[in-house]
Amino acid sequence: MRRIAFYGKGGIGKSTVSSNISLLFSQSGRKVLQIGADPKHDSSQRHIDADRIITAMDVFSRRSVNDAGEIFKDALMIGRNGVHCIEAGGPEPGTGCAGRSISLLLEMFDLHRDFINSYDVLIYDVLGDVVCGGFATPIRLGHAEELYIITSGEPMSLYAANNIIKGFLNLASSGRIAGIVANLRGAGREAEIIERFSKAVQVPVVAFLERDETHLDAELHGMTAVEMYPDSTAATACRRLFESIDSRLTAPAENPHPLEASSWSDFIKSIRHSGGTER
Repeated sequence: MRRIAFYGKGGIGKSTVSSNISLLFSQSGRKVLQIGADPKHDSSQRHIDADRIITAMDVFSRRSVNDAGEIFKDALMIGRNGVHCIEAGGPEPGTGCAGRSISLLLEMFDLHRDFINSYDVLIYDVLGDVVCGGFATPIRLGHAEELYIITSGEPMSLYAANNIIKGFLNLASSGRIAGIVANLRGAGREAEIIERFSKAVQVPVVAFLERDETHLDAELHGMTAVEMYPDSTAATACRRLFESIDSRLTAPAENPHPLEASSWSDFIKSIRHSGGTER
């Protein structure tokens, strides 16, 4: 079984990438479960034709944690193209810990291994702004065996990526950082900035995905670019990334080295002084 996790700052494109890769795995004949580990519970919306997404947190609220099988039965959603989906969900804003629902869901996975072992590929779509508590559970419990970090060249996105690497090194019981996926926003010298960051933290860039409005158009229709526009440039880029992941051509980071506070400041200064953030 493949256990693949996409981590990154909120809004950086994790769900877009995860959903397209999940669909491509499904189209290749594998049985896929996509796990939305984000309280926004929007990961599966590109696969599911439903007005309301049922989350594991919704089910937890009315069932005992011992009812693992029934929880999966109630929370599991099957997409148009065969991708199975579960959303961890989360409490209403200001009413509880968003990460707890992720922890509970993965605890259910450990209690109900027959369910999980029925899949060929697990795709985790994980919020990575803060690598602590529930959001770190896929790393801490060994659920994320292949971790891809999605980032743009923007400082806060790179800052989150740096923290994700720190969290992995501090918490991981197994697995590997498979690489960085550069999801470009179209800013000047962005690819160069990401390459410099990659070199600094010693984690390879495995793909550069150009900004493409095709993704937005497809998502407004509740679909992925691969499904709605299979011949588009965006879909072709996703297929190239999928082929690298599927064939394990992505070279894992051998010695990840996240930047500490002073080194991070020096890195940002070096970009600024070289003109990397100029408009």
